Amino acid sequence: MSFRLELEQPAVPDSVPAARFQITEFCEELMVDPDVTARIRLAVTEACTNCVLHAYGGEAGPASTYMLEASVDGDDVVAVVNDCGIGTARSGATAGFGFGWRLIGDAADGADVTSRPGYGTRIVMRFAM
Repeated sequence: MSFRLELEQPAVPDSVPAARFQITEFCEELMVDPDVTARIRLAVTEACTNCVLHAYGGEAGPASTYMLEASVDGDDVVAVVNDCGIGTARSGATAGFGFGWRLIGDAADGADVTSRPGYGTRIVMRFAM
């Protein structure tokens, strides 16, 4: 049984269902409660969608990717979605990124975003198992 997921995806809409499938499989391997799995799946889907829609300013090319990582930390599942896109000057737990960020914040037991112009965005989400 693997307690780590690492998946690099192209920043295109078709990649989001694959990322959702992989995080679901990861949770099932860990026997995470189905309600918690649903929250993880929702938050990861929103974070990946954010990469697809915003990370590369609508200019996603063949080298435009995002990374989904998940691991176990104590009694928590930690999911991280990051990209090397255009980034933004807004960071923190309440950065005001919009509807998707609110969904992530509501679904996760803890979430934080770090983003810098020109260096991409990293969203870390924590879920109690």
